[in-house]
Amino acid sequence: MIKRIFLAATMIVGCQPNPSDPSPDLVWAGWNHTWDILSHRLSYVRAILGEDETLQMGLIGGDWSTGAVASDSPTYRMHYQRVRGGDLQFVQGETEVIVGPEGEVTVPVDIEMALQAPVTIVLRGFEIDTDIEQAADYPSEYTPDLGYTSRGFGFSVSEPNVHAEFTSFALSARVRWGTLDRPDMNAAIPHARTKVRVAWTAIASNCPPVRSRLTDQVPLSHTPPNSEQQGSSWHTPQVQAPGIMGITHFDLGLESTDQAGEGEYLRSYGVEIALNEAGLAPQAVSAELLTSSIFELSPMRFSSSVELAWIPVNDESFHLETVSVSGEHEIGPVEIPSRM
Repeated sequence: MIKRIFLAATMIVGCQPNPSDPSPDLVWAGWNHTWDILSHRLSYVRAILGEDETLQMGLIGGDWSTGAVASDSPTYRMHYQRVRGGDLQFVQGETEVIVGPEGEVTVPVDIEMALQAPVTIVLRGFEIDTDIEQAADYPSEYTPDLGYTSRGFGFSVSEPNVHAEFTSFALSARVRWGTLDRPDMNAAIPHARTKVRVAWTAIASNCPPVRSRLTDQVPLSHTPPNSEQQGSSWHTPQVQAPGIMGITHFDLGLESTDQAGEGEYLRSYGVEIALNEAGLAPQAVSAELLTSSIFELSPMRFSSSVELAWIPVNDESFHLETVSVSGEHEIGPVEIPSRM
């Protein structure tokens, strides 16, 4: 497969940094994945901004995407901010959990170092992987690498508790599967275990964050084939000060309007911040979890919630660039090196 990658980067606050300056700190601003031809089960998805600016991407949609039965190709978008100066302290980390059949897990996380309050924890991306060892009661007629039809997923990091020598917060992961048209898959879903990796960033600053919560619920058009579907979008108030925008929570949900508990094959999903080129708080945020395809089996209602943290920075040394990368990548986990 020929990979096509496009990148846009714009300096938006402060003067041009000296090339000898230390490497910038990075803040994730969301992603999108879209299948080119069909909607698919969710077997694997990864969208993590690496500490070295490598994009850790990946998508697998069962054997109808890999070539075993049919082939498809994913397109992607990733957005982030490069930060220099500003008297800020950054700590990057990752937490791995197993989400069981109940569909949600919350774990405590400790950062074993001193951070000066206020501290804000934001998401840096995530990974969902169904191809892991299952419990003894998982049926042998189905293999977990094929994935499942989905009712949505999401991740959250709480407001932290800052102590003298460490900082603690709670991390939540939600992965909801739903039955549909495959009896062997349906029998496996009540026993399915899913591996989740959540990447996060702790930011210690001089100013407390301004937090906001966005929610919406919309019916997805169901006029197959290839229904014209739209997700949700919001306009947020503009803040007249430079700073950094991070995502602390998102949840993308599907609810069947025909049969409770049903899932669907997924075509396009993501949460994206339209980063502001003036260095102010972004005014647009979008989210989607779409099912449009040649075959659409279950009419769905899409619900979304996104929580943001805007960290004002009042320091002449503060420099910020916005970066958006888009293109195609191969099936499976891939790493896309920094383009700058």
